[in-house]
This record gives sequence, C-alpha cells and structure tokens, in this order.
Amino acid sequence: AVIDTLVSRVQGDAGADRCVLLLGYKAKMENFLRRANPGLARRFQLDKAFTFDDYDDAALLRILQRNVARRGKTIGAETAELVIRKDLARARLRPNFGNAGAVDNSVSAAVLRAEARMASL
Repeated sequence: AVIDTLVSRVQGDAGADRCVLLLGYKAKMENFLRRANPGLARRFQLDKAFTFDDYDDAALLRILQRNVARRGKTIGAETAELVIRKDLARARLRPNFGNAGAVDNSVSAAVLRAEARMASL
C-alpha cells in the first residue's frame, strides 16, 4: 500500500512541485525497485542515480574527532587512528557499513564504557 501511494504521489498532480528521494545501499535498492510496483522502477531509474562512495580513512578520522569533541570529550591521536584502522576496518566488512554512522556507534559505545568505569569508582 505504501509503494502504491508513493507511485501515485510521484506521478501525482500535473505541475506539482514535489521531490522524492529514495536512499539506500545499491544492491538493496536494485532489489527493492525490481520487486516493488513496476511504476516505481520506471520513475526511479538506477542508471541515473547518484552514487556516494564510502568515506576514506582520513575523512572518518576527521568525523571521529569532531564527534568526540561535540560530546565534550577528548581522544588521543594514536587512539583515534587505532579506532579507524581496526574497529572501523572490521565494521566495513559487515553488510550495511554506515560510514559516519559507524563512527557515531563507536564513539557512543566508548562513552558508555567510560561512564560505566567512572560510575564504578
């Protein structure tokens, strides 16, 4: 029902000013568009889709440092590089690696562990 509504809204009113974005991982989006309403694949053509590459390690390092600073915390340069080289390298091997989202998850987990250690003192 949701897909049928989306298709009808995309086709919608002549002259309507509407923008619909479908965002997701390439393989999952291809599968979704193949199996969904046939009108959807016609309206959202994957050969014309924008593709965003994963962040490289340098970009993830900057995101990590900003994320930590935004939380009012600090991280040493060696520790930050270790998180990128080891933790996020492992996360990249999993399906649906989330780039900056993976960084956020790592920082959140580290902050929770640190707070638990502080609470136990």
